[in-house]
Amino acid sequence: MKTGHSFALAILSLAVLAGCNKAPEQNSTIVAQNKQAAAQENVMQEITAPVANKIPFAMTIHNDTRIDNYYWMRDDERQDPAVIAHLNAENTYTEAMLKHTESLQARLFEELKGRIQKDDDSVPTKSGQYYYSSQTRGDNEYPTYVRSGDDKGTDQHVILDVNELAKGHDYYAATGLSVSPNGNLLAYGEDTVSRRIYTILVKDLSTGKLLEDKLEGTDGDIVWANDNKTFYYIKKDLQTLLGYQVYRHTLGTSQAADELIYEESNTSYYTGIGKSKDQQEIYIFHASTSASGVSVIDANDVKAQPKRLIEREENLEYNELDNPNLRVYYTSMTTPASTFDIDLNTGDKTLLKQQQVIGEFNADNYASERLFISARDGVKVPVSLVYRKDKFKKDGTNPLLQYAYGSYGATMDPSFSSGRLSLLDRGFVFAIAHIRGSQMLGRPWYEDGKLLNKKNTFNDFVDVTKSLVAQQYGAQDQIFAMGGSAGGLLMGAVANQAPELYKGMVAAVPFVDVVTTMLDASLPLTTNEYGEWGNPNDKLYYDYMLSYSPYDQVSKQAYPNMLVTTGLHDSQVQYFEPAKWVAKLREFKTDDNKLLFKIDMEAGHGGASGRFKSLADTALNYAFILDLAGIKE
Repeated sequence: MKTGHSFALAILSLAVLAGCNKAPEQNSTIVAQNKQAAAQENVMQEITAPVANKIPFAMTIHNDTRIDNYYWMRDDERQDPAVIAHLNAENTYTEAMLKHTESLQARLFEELKGRIQKDDDSVPTKSGQYYYSSQTRGDNEYPTYVRSGDDKGTDQHVILDVNELAKGHDYYAATGLSVSPNGNLLAYGEDTVSRRIYTILVKDLSTGKLLEDKLEGTDGDIVWANDNKTFYYIKKDLQTLLGYQVYRHTLGTSQAADELIYEESNTSYYTGIGKSKDQQEIYIFHASTSASGVSVIDANDVKAQPKRLIEREENLEYNELDNPNLRVYYTSMTTPASTFDIDLNTGDKTLLKQQQVIGEFNADNYASERLFISARDGVKVPVSLVYRKDKFKKDGTNPLLQYAYGSYGATMDPSFSSGRLSLLDRGFVFAIAHIRGSQMLGRPWYEDGKLLNKKNTFNDFVDVTKSLVAQQYGAQDQIFAMGGSAGGLLMGAVANQAPELYKGMVAAVPFVDVVTTMLDASLPLTTNEYGEWGNPNDKLYYDYMLSYSPYDQVSKQAYPNMLVTTGLHDSQVQYFEPAKWVAKLREFKTDDNKLLFKIDMEAGHGGASGRFKSLADTALNYAFILDLAGIKE
């Protein structure tokens, strides 16, 4: 019997003895409570974590053989009974282990939901003769897209109600809404699976009816030519999910008759499309992790072929800029989002909207700080902190949650989060570690955290944690960490390197099986990611990746309490990466800490669709952390 269980039973015994001196009705109440607690204790003893089958699978390259005992969990069709059964067992186990937090989860969900303005409108944007915006109303999960003849919305008309489209679907996403130049037609992409493979549909805005055109296997974005009956779209490779072919479609014709006008042969590049502000040019964007480029098509010539604006070169990045007005989004860790229009000629700025936080929020109750913390190699790492003033004491007693991403040059700006208030109001300090791999300090900051410098990302995170504890921003035994996707890789690497620093971790859709994935060109986001992680077919990169790959580096040691989440239909980090990782952690870890795995069987990389449904995921994550911190309310 675990120590915690023994302690609980001892407390029950004392309670029974104490109850002997109470009135009969009080004694009966205590006995009933004790029976219920004992029953819960028995249930907890019966809960056992799923143990995955071990089926050795050998992988050899560079004269090195790795044995993956859980490779069998990969099922590209997501229908294998053994795999589905195992994932369902993980969900059942997680639900049982977190059942005592259900009331806390419900409370958190209502808090999160309660701060959101139910009736909200986006800032109108003018395109052609109309002003377009989106609105959310009441408890609707999805936006309704509208347009009007002026920015006051005096003659507003609905062009697409996503709530209606989503009916009957467990998951629904509409993307790439694009109105024809004459304003008569609306094209959009829809995904009902969460694999980010979209079907393009076209709606006649005068009748409200869909045209017969239906384009499958796309990335959801379209750009209209100026004849109002021709548009361009990107088709995906259904195996790798890489959008690599640009097609030209004419309304009323079959997709099979569409003209291929560009195909990306270099799989290290992503492909995108767009249109110039003056509507005269259509752009094909080319982007890798180290270079970019643009090809141009005449929007008035439906037979035009793309021409490269500037030939692509390694380490050369550029883009088009044709805006005299600039719309700016401003926020801080204590300031809700604000939208400004700035006149680039005069510098004048106009506030268009500021996010409303419903409830008792007062920005003056919170404070943020910027620190620079020395990493082990002497480099100073920026850190953004926020806390509630009346809940914080710089004496090493506050629980602290540290977050980071640290890849692809993506900078996690110190922005406002209404959801985060649920932690701050309960005494948490929240820290964003702007570790190398982002571009917080410019392009060199990114270069120093990728490829053969990737370990700087993990070291920075660990060193920030140690310093925050040393500076008494957080309690040594109350430090938590969170990251998702490539940030989930960060969590895995940090858990292997310094598990003793963290009481708990949340790893969302974590990219943890780095070597195996990067060796498999059939998987999404592999060959086009070589510029970020390196190509493991080269032994130099293979050896380096292997030295930090979380799945490969799991060892016999104690690990923090961990909550791992994924979506069965994830198109970026396949569900089987975290599934295998959790199984291996269970096999190797030497502690009794919680290791929980939550799989959304209906969602993908971004989690549940809908503005309120997704809050349940946040509530689960927060409840897991708060419970470990001993905060029950």
